[in-house]
Amino acid sequence: MNIPFTQRRTVKWGECDPAGIVYTPRFLDWSVEAVESTFRAVVGIHWPDMQERFGLAAPMKQISLEFSSPLRTYDEVDLTVTIDKLGRSSTSYRVTTRKSDGTLCFTALLTSVMIDFSTFRPVPIPADVRTPFERYITACGGTL
Repeated sequence: MNIPFTQRRTVKWGECDPAGIVYTPRFLDWSVEAVESTFRAVVGIHWPDMQERFGLAAPMKQISLEFSSPLRTYDEVDLTVTIDKLGRSSTSYRVTTRKSDGTLCFTALLTSVMIDFSTFRPVPIPADVRTPFERYITACGGTL
């Protein structure tokens, strides 16, 4: 796994509006997909496995997107995921997206909350998730 976790993608024609610019909701899809991939790379399990095996889920509580530069069909972008904050039940992720030439395109901030899937109530992040996240934060140069 690269540190920080980075996922490369190429903008597809079908992800753009008639003007050839990425349709805004796609940025949210890409950001959630990048966070999901980061979770799997860092923790070692998929989100559905966490639900099936442990009865836990981590739905998003808050999301924001800030746009810096447009993206067009066939642009290549790198989505880099870091963890800004690890709380008792919540995790705050930052997805920084840049074109292959380094131009900042958008930044997404996403906060998920660990819940018991049967009650939909927040629960503490289990050690099997917290410990790898703490190591990842430190490896990325962050502080706990």
